[in-house]
Amino acid sequence: MTPHTIRHTALTWLEEDGIAIEMISKLAAHSGPEITRQVYLHARPEILRPAAEAIEPRLQQQLPAPTKSRGNPQP
Repeated sequence: MTPHTIRHTALTWLEEDGIAIEMISKLAAHSGPEITRQVYLHARPEILRPAAEAIEPRLQQQLPAPTKSRGNPQP
């Protein structure tokens, strides 16, 4: 693990724990929160899962019901 990886991880963990982006940006000595947000913070899959699960029922309502085909499907 490199110092760069540790920095990215630490800043991401702070954001996940609810620390304000402005505070994280100051701690990282960035020129502003947008740099921190764009370059350093990463959404890990386990963080994105609740959002995906929340939207899934709505997507299912919008998709057409699957149809059963007989024989070989047509391309």
